[in-house]
Amino acid sequence: MLTAVKDEFKLCEEIPIDFVKKNNRFFSYYRPVPERQRFFDLLKKYPFSKALDYAVNKKFDIAVCCNWSGYNYGAHLTQYSMYSVLTHLGYEVLMVEKPNTPPYPPVSEPKLFIHNPYPSYALSPLYASLSDMRELNSRCNTFLVPSDMLWNDKLFGHSQEFYLLAFVQAAKRKISYATSFGWDYYTGNDDAKNRMKFYLNRFSAVSVRETAGVDICRDWNINATAVLDPVFLCQHSVFQDLINRSTLQLTENYLFAYIFWPDAKKKMALKELSKRLHSKIVCVADALDQNKYQGWDWDIKILKIEDWLTYIKNAPMIVADSFHAVCFSIIFEKQFIFVTDDKRDSRVRSLLHKLNIEERIILLNEKTNIPERVLKLLQNPIDYNVLNVKLKEKIDESMSWLQRSLLLPPKINSEPSETILKDYMEKCAQVGGLNRQLLNKKQENTNTEQKIKELQNQLTAMENSKNWRVGKAMLWLPQIIKRWISRN
Repeated sequence: MLTAVKDEFKLCEEIPIDFVKKNNRFFSYYRPVPERQRFFDLLKKYPFSKALDYAVNKKFDIAVCCNWSGYNYGAHLTQYSMYSVLTHLGYEVLMVEKPNTPPYPPVSEPKLFIHNPYPSYALSPLYASLSDMRELNSRCNTFLVPSDMLWNDKLFGHSQEFYLLAFVQAAKRKISYATSFGWDYYTGNDDAKNRMKFYLNRFSAVSVRETAGVDICRDWNINATAVLDPVFLCQHSVFQDLINRSTLQLTENYLFAYIFWPDAKKKMALKELSKRLHSKIVCVADALDQNKYQGWDWDIKILKIEDWLTYIKNAPMIVADSFHAVCFSIIFEKQFIFVTDDKRDSRVRSLLHKLNIEERIILLNEKTNIPERVLKLLQNPIDYNVLNVKLKEKIDESMSWLQRSLLLPPKINSEPSETILKDYMEKCAQVGGLNRQLLNKKQENTNTEQKIKELQNQLTAMENSKNWRVGKAMLWLPQIIKRWISRN
């Protein structure tokens, strides 16, 4: 064929094969657009037109407005479970973090996994402000606030408008699933309480994690349902896939302890259990703050989530003061003890009450005989044949509530006017801008203080040198600098 047509070419000559490799589309690397992989994933489930529309226009069925970047094992796992449950139900899900503003800006991706389990397109880029997030209304039809203590004003009051979906338009469905207040009472002031009531009235459906949350909402004339945390609705294979990524080789017998708030009484309970079980203690720390474990006798570990789950699944006995450590003890059918010094913490108490195993709680106070309580719990293990029947019933109820709520129409009747919402969002943007200015000023002040310290160190050195007279004259320099700063 080439022989037949080569006389028609203006130039036809032999060249080295390496030149061909460097100058054609087949051997060159072109970075694919981010939507490419999502398009092919969608094409497996939907017609070509829908797959193309969702991929090109970055559309999703549900935006989950959550705390997926929180540096906490439970926070990571409950948000990933919510994502897995919704995708298993057939929805396209976008995980959205709070705005990237002070005082606690989020990170760009979960940090506690060995490997980020989310597809890249499932994690929304961070938004600069709450008002910027309004563009999500053009890409998502349902907005969901998931589990964790996202309505605890002391923990998340700085981002409360985000977790109340203040940026979401009237025509969009808004629901909460197993969202928690954390305690058996609301921790915010009257202004925060009024804000909660106002925005929860815009939700099509509200569910909370604890029965105490139902009571709080009832006081605000909000109809709420208590449901299980998403980790119980999630398929076990999701957790097993994470465990399979762990490289831990566990051969010794051990007592697993996840203690978030360490104190002397919890330490005593651990020692008593370790002695009776003849097991070493593997103690895992709060991933964010290891310093609070000073004085403990054991090697305190900070783990990745895959290793954290592996330790729980393979432990004969678990001691914890963490809600999600208790959840995974139940999921993996482990014997466990929950230790706490605060009877107001309704999270674990509510869960264990639903499953009729409240006796697994040791309330650590001056009246508690820790050795006696430990011995009693060891002599009366959990019967998972009985517990699992009750658990399945609660899982079915929770899943049914979620599926029904995802089909409800948006609640528009009590919606404030667009003008009010626009004015509110503009004020949120102004607050965000002022916060950024404040941070910049603090950084400038820090730099100035550092310069003053450097100059003072130089003056001290001069005083100790032969150039004392010059140094004495320079003693006024810091005061002159401070006056100049205050004037400018």
